[in-house]
Amino acid sequence: MPATEFELPERDVWTVSRLNREVRLLVESGLPALWLEGEVSNLSRPASGHLYFSLKDEAAQVRCALWRTAALRLAFTPRNGMQLLVRARVSVYEPRGEYQLIVEHAEDRDPGQFGDPLHHRAERFPDWTDLGERQLEKGLLDGNAEQHADGFLVGHPDWSP
Repeated sequence: MPATEFELPERDVWTVSRLNREVRLLVESGLPALWLEGEVSNLSRPASGHLYFSLKDEAAQVRCALWRTAALRLAFTPRNGMQLLVRARVSVYEPRGEYQLIVEHAEDRDPGQFGDPLHHRAERFPDWTDLGERQLEKGLLDGNAEQHADGFLVGHPDWSP
């Protein structure tokens, strides 16, 4: 058969976008949600409210995204160096063809010296942190307030935020 009559099989040429989409679909359908523990690094907090960070151990790291709605449900504020336990789905960020974890839930694995999982609340609610001190300075917490069994002080006539 002469070379001019040789026919190549039809080529199924993919785009990079198609490849990344197919890989994402395979990864998302082939891997279950999983629990993963690691140290937070490269934390980014854009104006969108989403959190982007890496979870790392002594030998590797993986990029993570925590969407705003899930971030608002956290009882602590993630920070670099914090040890987290996360429940996440593995996905692929198609524009870059990089796999990442989509974090659905996170727990602080370093709850502080008193075992309080909310020990980072001062970072999340800075105005409340100084409220007691401001009230003391104004003389509003001088023992005239009624203290209930649950520990809350209520009923002081001069109270103002």
